[in-house]
Amino acid sequence: MREAGMSVKTDSAMSIPGLVIAPPKIRYRNDEMRIAPRAGSWNVVGKQFIQPGVLNYWGVAVFDRTARDQDVLEFVSRLVGNLKRAGLVVANPSPPIRPGNPANPGPTLMEVATLGVNAGPPPPPKGTRYPQLIIVILPNAAPDCRRAVKHWGDIQRNISTQCVRSPKWRNANDQYCNNVALKINARIGGTNSVIMSEATSFLQTCMVVGADVGHPGPGAATRPSVAGLVASVDPAISKMTSYAHVQAPRTEIIEGLETMIVGALTDYQEYYRLQNKKTDPPKTMVFYRDGVSEGEFAQVAAREIPMVKSAFRKCHIPDALMPKLIFIVVGKRHHIRFFPQNPARDGDRSGNCPAGLLVHQTITNPNYPDFYLQSHAGLLGSESTALPTMLRNDAHRTTATASRPAHYVVLENEAGLSSIKYVCAAFVDMRIPALTIECSHSLQTLTFHLCHMYASATRSVSIPAPVYCECSENPRICSRMEFHCEDGASLSDTASNVTSAKPEFNLEQWKAAFKPTALNKRMYFL
Repeated sequence: MREAGMSVKTDSAMSIPGLVIAPPKIRYRNDEMRIAPRAGSWNVVGKQFIQPGVLNYWGVAVFDRTARDQDVLEFVSRLVGNLKRAGLVVANPSPPIRPGNPANPGPTLMEVATLGVNAGPPPPPKGTRYPQLIIVILPNAAPDCRRAVKHWGDIQRNISTQCVRSPKWRNANDQYCNNVALKINARIGGTNSVIMSEATSFLQTCMVVGADVGHPGPGAATRPSVAGLVASVDPAISKMTSYAHVQAPRTEIIEGLETMIVGALTDYQEYYRLQNKKTDPPKTMVFYRDGVSEGEFAQVAAREIPMVKSAFRKCHIPDALMPKLIFIVVGKRHHIRFFPQNPARDGDRSGNCPAGLLVHQTITNPNYPDFYLQSHAGLLGSESTALPTMLRNDAHRTTATASRPAHYVVLENEAGLSSIKYVCAAFVDMRIPALTIECSHSLQTLTFHLCHMYASATRSVSIPAPVYCECSENPRICSRMEFHCEDGASLSDTASNVTSAKPEFNLEQWKAAFKPTALNKRMYFL
C-alpha cells in the first residue's frame, strides 16, 4: 500500500471489546496436557495415541525414479519407529517395497497389496486378511501419478494410500514422520487424541456435521459442482463418515443433503451397534455449513434446514428422540481483521490476536445471532495482505499479516445452546485471568474446542474439524472429483475449455461418471 502511495490512519481504527476462550485439554494415551493459552498448538513428541491402530498388512510403492534403495529403507525404518513410539502395533516392520512406473501405477500397487497381505500375520479366527495401507513415494511434481494412485485406492480397490513426496520424505525427521503417523493412524481406524473440556458431556450425545459445495473454476461451464459432507459418528467426535455427490454447476444449495444426512445417521447407529452400545439417534446435530454468502442465508434456511429434518423422519426416528438441530453458517470470505492494542503484551508470538479470540458484540449482525472467532494462532505470512475494516496498529506490525477470523451465523438453535451475552472489560490486557473465559454451555466455546479435533494437525485449525475437511479454502472432499472419475486427468479446471456460447451440461452423465468410495468411513480424505 505504501508503494502505491496509500496510507491508513491507524489512530482512527475502531476499538472493540473481545474475550479469549480457554482452550480444552488434549488427551493422549499416556498423558493429558493443557494447551498454554494463546499458543494454539501442542507437541506430539513422546505422546502415544489415545487409541492406536494395528497395522498388519501394508507395503511401499516407489514411483520416484531418483529414489535410492538405501534412502527408502531408512525412511521406512524411521517411520516405523515413530509409529511404534506413538503406540501403533506394526506387525511387519519390514514391509515389501517395490519400484514402479509412475505412468502406470496400478500393477505395482496391486503387487505391493498382495505381497503386504502375504507377509502379514495369520488372520484372527473368523477374520480375513486385507491390505490396510500402501505408502506411496512420489516424485516432486507428479499430479497424474497421484491422481491414478488415489483412483486406484479410493475407488477401484478400496485400499487406503498414504502419499509422500520428494524431497520431503528424503529429508524426513521425527516431526515429519509424526505428521504422517497422525494420518496413518486415523486411516486404519485409530484415534489420535481427544479433547477434555466443558463441552465433552454435550458432545457425547451429539453428531457434528460439516458441509460445503465446491464449484468449478472460471470458464469451466461443463463441469459440475461437488457437494461434500463429513459427520462424526462417535462420542469423542474423532471418527468421521463422509459423503459426496455432483450437482449442477454454480448451485450453492446442497441438492442431495437429505440423502447424505440419512447415510450419516445410518453410519452413526452402525458404529454404536458394532460397539455393542445403545443405538439411539444423537440428541443434537450441530451442523456447520461453509461457503454461504450473506445474501443466501434465507435461501439456505428455507431449503437445507427442512432437508435435514426430513432426513430425521426418513430414518424413522420417533418424535420423542428427534435430534435437536443447531445450524450454523461459517464464513471466511470477508475483510475483517482484529489486532491487539498492544501486540507485545496482548498478542501471540507473531503479533496477532491469540487463538480463542471471541468478538460477539458491536459489529454483529442485526438479523441473526452471530459472532467472530479466531481459533488458530497466527503464522508469519499466513494470510494474504488485505485491507482490514477493523485495525489497531502501534506501528510495530511489519513482519506478519493478520490471521482471518471465522464468522459464525446461527440460523437454527433448537437445542437452546446459550450464547455469551455479558459485556467484558475492554480488550486491553489478555493476561488478566478474568478475560479467559470458560463457559460450559455456549456455542462459542463448543465451536472453539471443536477446532482442536482435526486428526492430522497438532494445532487448533481455523474452523471446526468436520467443516475444515470441507471448507472451500482447504477442500478435502469437494476437490477430489478427479479421483472419483475414471478419466480424472481431463477434469482439472485447466483442462476444461468453453468451446461455444452455450456449452452443454449433462448432469446424469456426470453422476454416472462420479463413483463413490467404500472408504468413506475411514477418513480417506486426510
